[in-house]
Amino acid sequence: MKVTVYTITYNQCEIVTRTILGLFDQDYPSDQYELVILNDGSDDDTLATLQAFAQKSPVPMLVLDCAHEADYLSAKRWNQCIAAASPTSHPVSPAAILTY
Repeated sequence: MKVTVYTITYNQCEIVTRTILGLFDQDYPSDQYELVILNDGSDDDTLATLQAFAQKSPVPMLVLDCAHEADYLSAKRWNQCIAAASPTSHPVSPAAILTY
């Protein structure tokens, strides 16, 4: 089953780096998943880090960059991630993966 792993970040360069590296280091076939990461207007190195990962990613990786909103974990932001996913994949968040 092809899945899209999506997450939202704001000024969390270290955390999103660990998340991405953890996803790259798992056993799920790399041709069966993609990453969609929404950067909510971070003012640290988060966006540059995400863009660097996207260039060398072993899986399709889309970085969405939006102006910061106070409620960056709103349904609006999650819906933007889901809308950007491949239409044939099933969306999951990293939190769902980490609970198994």
